[in-house]
Amino acid sequence: MNDQMAWYLRRAGSGSALVAPLQNAFGILFPWVLLTPLIVVQAVRALRGRGGERDTVQLLLTWAAVTFVAVALSAQQRVRYYLPLLTPLALLTGWWLAGVIVRHRAVARVPWGVYAAVGGALAVSGGVTLAARPDTRAQLAAAWPVWGGLALALAVLGLAAVAAVVLSPATRRRPRAFALACVIAALAAAGAYRADTRRPTTEEFGRLEARVRPLAGANGAVIAWDVADLPLNFYLRRPVLEVHTREGLSRAFDGHAAVAVVGERVVQSADNPAGVTVLWRATLGARGVAVLAPDR
Repeated sequence: MNDQMAWYLRRAGSGSALVAPLQNAFGILFPWVLLTPLIVVQAVRALRGRGGERDTVQLLLTWAAVTFVAVALSAQQRVRYYLPLLTPLALLTGWWLAGVIVRHRAVARVPWGVYAAVGGALAVSGGVTLAARPDTRAQLAAAWPVWGGLALALAVLGLAAVAAVVLSPATRRRPRAFALACVIAALAAAGAYRADTRRPTTEEFGRLEARVRPLAGANGAVIAWDVADLPLNFYLRRPVLEVHTREGLSRAFDGHAAVAVVGERVVQSADNPAGVTVLWRATLGARGVAVLAPDR
């Protein structure tokens, strides 16, 4: 019962927990999520009609809404948990594009205030997340050239697409807009794939686990500083104590653990606490890490 039900129940109503569903859904649906307000408005209007199209759209809207609410209410929030949203929203997007491009159906007007409200909510949620998670700030600071370049490229392409559509003849605007949207989606997918290939591999965690096991013992805890704790907990199969300062590292060594996995950036920017030695250096994906242990 605990594994099937209680594990997913919310235990606290923190700000980051409340905005996580919006962030995760936006991330898993990007860039087509930018069309979602137009699609939803058109779908709701289709519910006023009759026939098979209305029943199909009603099924897809119900499917998407129930899936989002069920996952959003869970205490366990990960971007991948929102993958089931892709199927109903992909079908709705295809239905909307077919109506606009093939049937030349009028595009439903959506006030810019709706987009402004959604964008503001995303900005606020991002600010809440950065304020609540110092590790996220550190990771963004380390990887900003990659993500900043991708965001700039998408922004330039988006503006170029808008300009191309506005300046095109009226009869060619919709097909051209669809083609440009596909190009932008392909580039975003390529950027996401590139980022995914730079993630740590199972082999890298295996080598790290082989180094940590003799130091930590069978069930000893591992300290994590400037390294994601969840993958360490999963691949090293042992408790992980997350720290953010030299003082926290020293206290953890004194009472709880015999080994630490620390980001290389932290090792280079801050002096190690007294009595702590770097035993081994490795890479996890695109990031360097160091294994530290006290001199005992």
